[in-house]
Amino acid sequence: MGKLMVKAPRFDPSAEKIIVVGWKKNEGENVKKDEELIEMIGEKTTFTYVSPCNGVISKILVHEGEVKVGEVLGELECLD
Repeated sequence: MGKLMVKAPRFDPSAEKIIVVGWKKNEGENVKKDEELIEMIGEKTTFTYVSPCNGVISKILVHEGEVKVGEVLGELECLD
C-alpha cells in the first residue's frame, strides 16, 4: 500500500483547529489496522484516530499541540 500521510481530521463540522493530545505509539513501532494511534480534542469532543492499515509509524511530525484541520501529523508505512 505504501506511505500514508496522517492528517488532522475534521471531526467537528465547525472546528478549524484541533489539539493533538499525544500518540499512543512511537516512531518505528508496528501498528495494526483499527489500532488507536492519536488522541485529539476538538471544540466539543474527544476523538481517537485509528490506523487504516497494518504497518509501521515511519515519522511523527506533530507530537502534541494545536494544529489546523488537514495538517499532516505523521506518516505510516502501510504493509497491506
